[in-house]
Order: sequence, then C-alpha cells, then structure tokens
Amino acid sequence: MIGSMPTPRAPDWKGDPDLRSLFLGWWDSLEGRRGDRHELERARRLDDVFRSAGFYRLKAILEKGGPWVLYDRPLAMVAGVAAVIRADLDHATFGALLSSLGVGFNEVRRLDRLQDDDRLYRTFRGLVVRAGRRAPVAQVADTLYWWRPRSPNREFFYDFFRHEEAEVP
Repeated sequence: MIGSMPTPRAPDWKGDPDLRSLFLGWWDSLEGRRGDRHELERARRLDDVFRSAGFYRLKAILEKGGPWVLYDRPLAMVAGVAAVIRADLDHATFGALLSSLGVGFNEVRRLDRLQDDDRLYRTFRGLVVRAGRRAPVAQVADTLYWWRPRSPNREFFYDFFRHEEAEVP
C-alpha cells in the first residue's frame, strides 16, 4: 500500500539491528555530549531523568528511526542507567556479570520484588557502578526496559544462576 506507515512494534534492544544501532549511537555520542551524560548521571530519580536533554534526545532519535512503541518510564530507566555505563561488554550478559562479581542470591531475588520504579532504577545504577561501569549496554537496556512486563525476568535470572552454578567447584 502506498504511503502506509509501518506497524509499531515492541522494542527488541538486543535483536533489532536498527534499534540497537540507533541506541548504541546515542550511547556513544554521550562521550562527546558530556553535559547530557553528566545530567543523566546526576539523575537520582526518574523525575530527574525526565528533566534531562539526553533523555529527550534519545527518545527523538528512536521515534524518528523506527516504528517502535516506546513507554516513557522504562525508557527513562534505560537512559539513566546507560549513561552510567562507560564500557560496553557486548558479548556478556548482565546476570552472568553480576554473578561473577559476587552479587548474592538474596540481592538478586530482591530485584524482582521491587515495586517502586525509582528503587529499581537506583538499584540497577548501583549494580552497574559495582561492575566498574562496564556492562553489556544493549542487554542492560533490554533487561531494564522489559523488567515489569517480564516479571520475573527469567532471562536475567537464568543468566545469573547458570553462571553461579558454573562457578561452584
């Protein structure tokens, strides 16, 4: 059909090469846009992320680049946490990374019980900092964006416990 719009779809941060490219391009650009990065890094609550130019730049890039259905609160969590990551561990999984750092079973289980988005956001930021600000950027975005709808986040927990089991002698 001539002039028809593509059907909006759910964002797949890891599997959709167009979305991944746009998102990682935005993340890479934070190095040159230190004001955006610092503003997002200082955002202690989601309301603070909504007051940052970096969030709206990400949203505009994604809206212009594809037919994704984007929800503001999860997208704000993604922007705020991604800004804290300094090195992309592209082929790692966040669950396995946390397990390798000695993050405990009970701490990971508490993640799934968090009902407050601000606490979930702050907790993920803290975990990224504990990981030395190194994490798989697209995988963290996918995990965090879909945390509520996928609760419990089986992929995250599978990666965490599979890696933990492999570490046991």
